[in-house]
Amino acid sequence: MDDLAREYAVFESKREELEATFPGKFVLVKGEEVIGTYESLDDALRVAVKRFGRGPYLIEEIGLPVPETVLPISYGPQQ
Repeated sequence: MDDLAREYAVFESKREELEATFPGKFVLVKGEEVIGTYESLDDALRVAVKRFGRGPYLIEEIGLPVPETVLPISYGPQQ
């Protein structure tokens, strides 16, 4: 499993707890560890770059809904 896939799996395994405790914040995950939660993306990035350089690491917004797939549809009279 590559680094980001592992970090995303860690995030998913803790998603429910994070959403209940830190909705709207940003979480930083490195390897198999949740490093912390932050008020803003900038705060999370500052910590990530200071501690880990260019990465890889995962920063995810907590409670962000999974985007729905939008398909283009055209509706009009049948020909």
